[in-house]
Formats: sequence, C-alpha cells, structure tokens
Amino acid sequence: LDSPIQYYKRGMFYLNKKQYELAEKDLYKSVELDESYGPSKVYKILLKIADLKNDNSTKKKIFEIWKNATPEDAGAKNTFAWKLLTSSDQSIYNPRLALKLAREAVDISRYKVPGYLDTLALAYFKNGKIDKAIEYEKRAIAGIKSDSKVKK
Repeated sequence: LDSPIQYYKRGMFYLNKKQYELAEKDLYKSVELDESYGPSKVYKILLKIADLKNDNSTKKKIFEIWKNATPEDAGAKNTFAWKLLTSSDQSIYNPRLALKLAREAVDISRYKVPGYLDTLALAYFKNGKIDKAIEYEKRAIAGIKSDSKVKK
C-alpha cells in the first residue's frame, strides 16, 4: 500500500471484521500519510474503536490529538467537551476543561448551533453555575425551535 486512501479502506475493512488492532494501525497510517484524513474521517472512527474496546485512556489521547489538529473545529471541541462531561470514567471526567472547550465551540459557531449551547449548559451545570446553565439551555431550546420553524 502506498496511499492514505488505501490504508483508510483497508482499516475500514479490518474494522468491519472486528480486527481492531489492524484497523487502528492502518487508520493511523492513513493520517500519517495525509493529515487531512484525521479530522475528516479517522479520529471519529478511532474513537469508535476505543469505545468498542472500552479503552478510555486511548479515547482521551485521540481527543487530544484531534483537538490539537483542529484548533478551530467547533464540532471537535463540542464532542470532546460532551465526553468529558458524561464519562463515567473519572480519568476522563473533567467539567472544568469541558467548560473551556464548550465555550470555545459556542464562540467559534457564533452561538448558532443548539447542540453546542446544550453542551455549554451542561458544562455550566456540572461546574455549579446553575443560572448560566439555565440561560444556555433556554438558548439551545430557542435555537431548536427556530430551526424547526424554518424546516416546516
């Protein structure tokens, strides 16, 4: 194999066969050959593999790599924040860092993504800032309502 797409496709083949170690190896190789594969495809898949293997320390490492590779990716920041807020593993659970990331995601998205506002509300709640949590949850709900009006 000599191209990132070939490694990516073979990694996906191994994933479908539940050969996780081989899948991880090829997926990491695809990113090594072309960094753009990480944010667009591979990091989410590697997180899925870590979930399937119940490997929280690897999940944490992947999130850090993803976050550092895409400093302006609101979706990555929001996903990482949500995992930090909802993990039952105390080595991952980190409401303080989640609040920072959730604020960044909301700022990058200019307060327009209801799901990011919802994450921020949860982050405020988990950090004991109940009034802020309520404020941002209301904004999230209002955003969802306005989105649904547009689609009708």
